[in-house]
Amino acid sequence: MSNVQDNCDSFAKQIKENIGSTNKASTVLKTDQKVLARITDGIYRHVYSAIRELICNSYDADAEKVYVDTDCPRFNQITVRDDGNGMSEEVLSNLLHHIGGSAKRNYKQKDLGIFAENDPTLSPVKRRKLIGKIGIGLFSVAQLTRDFTIITKQAGKNYYLVADIKLKNFSEEQIQKIEERGADFETGTVDVYTVPADNIEAHGTDIIVRNLKRSAIDQLKSVNIWNQTTTDDDDDINSIINEIKPAFHIGEIDNEHNIIKEKANLPWKNTESSRDKFVSLYQNLIDLQTNDKYPSIEKNLDSYLKMLWILGLSLPVEYISDSPEELSSDECKYVYEIQNNETSSKKIETKGKYGDILNLHSQIGNDFKVFVDDVQILRPIKFIEETKTDAQFKDNIIFYGKFEPDLSTLDPEMTGGKLKLEAIIKWAPRIVPKEHVGVSIRINGASGALFDPEFMNWQLAEYMLKKQMTIEINILDGFESALNIDRESFNFAHPHYQLVMRWLHKALRQVVNVIKSKKKKKKEEINKSTLKNTQEFLSNIVANTPSSVYDDNESLVKLEINDTEKSELKVLRYTNNRIKELTATTDKKKIDEKYMPKINAIISLLDKFALLDNLSPNQKNDLVEALIKIIAHDN
Repeated sequence: MSNVQDNCDSFAKQIKENIGSTNKASTVLKTDQKVLARITDGIYRHVYSAIRELICNSYDADAEKVYVDTDCPRFNQITVRDDGNGMSEEVLSNLLHHIGGSAKRNYKQKDLGIFAENDPTLSPVKRRKLIGKIGIGLFSVAQLTRDFTIITKQAGKNYYLVADIKLKNFSEEQIQKIEERGADFETGTVDVYTVPADNIEAHGTDIIVRNLKRSAIDQLKSVNIWNQTTTDDDDDINSIINEIKPAFHIGEIDNEHNIIKEKANLPWKNTESSRDKFVSLYQNLIDLQTNDKYPSIEKNLDSYLKMLWILGLSLPVEYISDSPEELSSDECKYVYEIQNNETSSKKIETKGKYGDILNLHSQIGNDFKVFVDDVQILRPIKFIEETKTDAQFKDNIIFYGKFEPDLSTLDPEMTGGKLKLEAIIKWAPRIVPKEHVGVSIRINGASGALFDPEFMNWQLAEYMLKKQMTIEINILDGFESALNIDRESFNFAHPHYQLVMRWLHKALRQVVNVIKSKKKKKKEEINKSTLKNTQEFLSNIVANTPSSVYDDNESLVKLEINDTEKSELKVLRYTNNRIKELTATTDKKKIDEKYMPKINAIISLLDKFALLDNLSPNQKNDLVEALIKIIAHDN
């Protein structure tokens, strides 16, 4: 048994010996690998990344509800509370002694009870697919503070375990010296003690983050935004503020960086329910769109509201509307299935829910609810939604895809092991907000990486099509080893990433073919309808024009296009009793069907006033050809 494990077991024993007393068990936090010491300096760029990781830990602990209190608008302290399984002395000690060496999915740690008895990839009670793996989620709080507390309790125990943790800062000089000596990194200290509990059956874990860093507080207060709205030039201040100021925010800041709540413009009413508040956040942002304006998360939400939105995209929570498997044939008439071994997708004609038709997996996260300051976090995506646009084809088109390559005959070390996914691709004339353009890869329902607008380096000449698609790929098996340590980016060279990328690009070729076909058909329908309306309008003009020569409008000369010859286009009249033949020839490039209503109207008027009767066949031909050239002339 290693010294680390000896220390771990000894510390757990010491904690148990102190139960019921005021004594504290103390230890030094160390990393298992040198490179992971840098996590205490923060590997995440945003506050919401740290909060996301803590919530994901709650999900893995079988929590049904997580409550996050950010102390808005002061942001001096953040508390994350869940009703999960809680931690035993052994689990807590293991966590503190194995930073970067998670016991999840590790058969050697099966006695800790943090995963299912026969499957280390599942949670112990609800058998959820575990999200966390690399064991640094808890210490993502280093992005927020150096001072935090863990309070945890398991059902059936009459005490809480309390761990007060203080993390260290590191300089490059210190790290270099430690590396030269080959010693473990001491990343902080911890004191653990117990507190009596009245509710024996209560269970769960609280993470209390105190004394937030100035940088974290400023980020949540959107200091970077509001600082841009100050200027010494009074003439420019209004235009600058209107351009930079987000549409919705929790309040402006004063000169001392305090939030002025009275100046807030929240996207919800305080009287609304927790769920309705998030729905209002979504709807009010979407309602900002006009025919020429795309709503943006970045520009229209302050940092706090943007955090709520991004948590909705990242966490395994329910959709704000129907999830992919709940969509039905009554909601969308254009639904296709990607064919992995074909060049064309297949239109789904069967009626009912597409989850049943295609045997899709149920949405992950329907039994997991997250609340941030009394706002329930939802996934802000609707697959069927009207958008304000002048585009001719306005319908949403949905594509479903599945992919499970047979890698059983190949070495797992070369392929990365099993891979299985389900995907939904939405095409719409515009995607709002614009940050939803691209592909999002979700592993077991969660994702730290947001939408990739380049669709995994997809090369496409039609740039506009790339702005009209949003894609969710839900990984059901594999891909976790392709995640980088920050869980917000991927190792592009990993076999699973390459397999998914190639599948996606093949699927998108099928998608593009359908979209082009639909657009072409719609354009033809619109042109046909426009042509018909034009014909009716011009025919009425001819019919309502009085003439003493001919009153029978049905017998007037009319022309038609004879499109049987490749080199030229012949214009013929419909035969009537007065004029047996009227022909003209012209180059196909110079005439189009859309010009025919005007040509026919002019010819019919000339005929109605008997102006064609005295012309020779050649003169008639020259007249018609001249009219074609005039009307079809492109300025």
